[in-house]
Amino acid sequence: YSEGFENTTLFNADWRVNNNGNDPFTWELTNAAAASGTTSIRMDMYNSFPNNVDEFISPSFDLSALNSPVLLFKVAAAAYDNTSDFKLQVYMSVDCEKTWTIRFTKQGIPLATVPGYITNVFTPTQSQWREEKATIPSNLMSEKNVRFMFRITNGDNYSNNVYIDNINLASVSS
Repeated sequence: YSEGFENTTLFNADWRVNNNGNDPFTWELTNAAAASGTTSIRMDMYNSFPNNVDEFISPSFDLSALNSPVLLFKVAAAAYDNTSDFKLQVYMSVDCEKTWTIRFTKQGIPLATVPGYITNVFTPTQSQWREEKATIPSNLMSEKNVRFMFRITNGDNYSNNVYIDNINLASVSS
């Protein structure tokens, strides 16, 4: 499975966005930047309320057909200053979203894909994307109804924009 956000109709039909704090800013498709193609998904952390939490949730996947599946994605993010404490997490659910298990977390400066601080609105260039991996435990690799959730949390301090692109659910070959 590969999602590059190029088909906006498919994204809106398959993925669900949760704007938990009713902040006017939430995950949205954008053509301002992309790791490849012309579209990605962005969370406007620059204007988002403090402590805002927003999610986007994948359709269901059958992992049983994959050999050692792994979830890969590209991220671009910038810290506003040394107190930026925004957090990106990827969760996995195998029980129709009743429970979620964290599979990836990066927070603050380690989440940033550019050195230093950007105090104006961040829009990444092609070289400012990094590939990340969310691990899938071996005991869940044969599950037939798996969803992934990308959750962004804005901290108490200023943060900057976060972009996601090229989500790939793939088999790892030896």
